[in-house]
Amino acid sequence: MCPGDGPVLDFDVFEEKAEAARLPWQARPLVVFETVSFLRRLSVEVLRFAGAARVIPTGCPRDALETVRESRDAMLICGWEGGDDGLALVRRLRVQGGPERRSQALIVSQRKRAVDIEDARDAGVDGYLLRPFCARDLERRMRQASSRPARFIETARFAGPDRRRPRPGFGEPRYKRGADVSAGLVDAMQAALNQADDMAFQSMRRGDPIGARVGRSLRRFLEGLDALTPQAREIIDLHRATLARLEDLRGAEPQVRAELVNGLEAIVMKRKAA
Repeated sequence: MCPGDGPVLDFDVFEEKAEAARLPWQARPLVVFETVSFLRRLSVEVLRFAGAARVIPTGCPRDALETVRESRDAMLICGWEGGDDGLALVRRLRVQGGPERRSQALIVSQRKRAVDIEDARDAGVDGYLLRPFCARDLERRMRQASSRPARFIETARFAGPDRRRPRPGFGEPRYKRGADVSAGLVDAMQAALNQADDMAFQSMRRGDPIGARVGRSLRRFLEGLDALTPQAREIIDLHRATLARLEDLRGAEPQVRAELVNGLEAIVMKRKAA
């Protein structure tokens, strides 16, 4: 039976989790979350064959989070097939208030579209493994995640391993929009417009026209400005926060998500009229 939602401790220091990330994966508790019992048993068998000492299977998201919370060095392995259960669990893990939010999480799935892998990355996963897989594939991916963990990033819109990856032949991660502006590659206004277009494009690519409205709203607002003032940056942050909230409400009724964007557009109209 799934336990009720217990209190979540609020820690500001995460040295213990950082230390745990350096342990070999075989020595760490592995929490396997699969809603399909056959796939759950299969994952457990492959993990044990690959050398895992302790595997904890569950089909209940609350049980999975509680186990990760109680095990200071656990790794979470989530199946993601028909619905959104696996990614939803990773998102819930990343918004926890305690050190467990930094626990490593791996997705296993038959989904192989680029947009699916991007969705998993944006949810905060440490690795992605395609089904079907053998013990050697799983061992390699687990070893990569455990021995070379990505830097953990926490921003207003994202918590999880750094989504940027080093470019071949370079030691530094790909720069972001702010670095582009600092390097003189683009001015601040054009960078903001590019961001608005990217919001709309990525949402449409995911089949989310409601999310695309956020990007279009931001572009309309920016097109009426001559410069990025502190007030304008607040509106940009509001659009980012709205898009993040839409992501949290991905499984909600369309009307619920649409009302959120309606509210955003009403606020932007008032700001423009002021």
